[in-house]
Amino acid sequence: MTQFTRGSFPGQKAIQQSFESQVQFLGQQGEKNATVLHGVIEAASTDSGNSPSTTLRAGLVLGRVTSTGKLRPYASAATDGSQHPVAILLDTIDMLDGSGSVEDKLSARIVTGGNVVKSSVIGLTPQAEQQLIAQGIRFDQVPMPMASAILSHRGSVYAAADVTLTSSDSGQLIVASKAGAFEATLPAIEEGLEFLFVQTLDQDMAISSNEGDNVLALNNAAADGVIFSTASQKIGAACVVKAIRTAANTLKWICLNVGPAPMTVVSA
Repeated sequence: MTQFTRGSFPGQKAIQQSFESQVQFLGQQGEKNATVLHGVIEAASTDSGNSPSTTLRAGLVLGRVTSTGKLRPYASAATDGSQHPVAILLDTIDMLDGSGSVEDKLSARIVTGGNVVKSSVIGLTPQAEQQLIAQGIRFDQVPMPMASAILSHRGSVYAAADVTLTSSDSGQLIVASKAGAFEATLPAIEEGLEFLFVQTLDQDMAISSNEGDNVLALNNAAADGVIFSTASQKIGAACVVKAIRTAANTLKWICLNVGPAPMTVVSA
């Protein structure tokens, strides 16, 4: 079926294909449990992963431009306000008018809270996921919010050997229980990834970056990792490691010592 372009200004507009949204899922009683609002999508918005890029796909994460209040696709490196995710686009929208020029879309349906199918969401970074969860989005594949402290971790990994972590391990409590020096290698850095490490034995515990030179800790902004190795002060060592953006195009692992043991920076 076809429909007139949603949110266009009055007058003759281009015909576009209509798509049934697959962004939401139903609750146990068949309810959508969603906060659906209408927003203005900025004319210059593009979907870089789609062809044509002037067609925004349903499920796209949106941020809000501070100066205008308009919505545009979320971009973690932006500085105009759209680096903060605020909603998810509910319907596919063509940004062109009848003459082929881009225009603001005035009544785009957006989801700001409720049940959302995570696999349908486009442009969802770990950082965006955490922020959307905090404002009331409930993803079907996320049982609870990401970890920010030892009391809210997403599960435990009992590591009896060295581990190489992946992005899917984000939010985990890594319990070092190796009968010897333990080393954890972080995944490729991505904004919002977060891990908590605890040492249970009297052994060294090292945490290393996958890329190197991107760990921020103890007066060093380009370290390779950290280690807990002070004699008689290893048991109970604990550290939170999180990927944060320190500049528009710069990501760093920040290492926060949350236990009693001294933490030493490791550099090449």
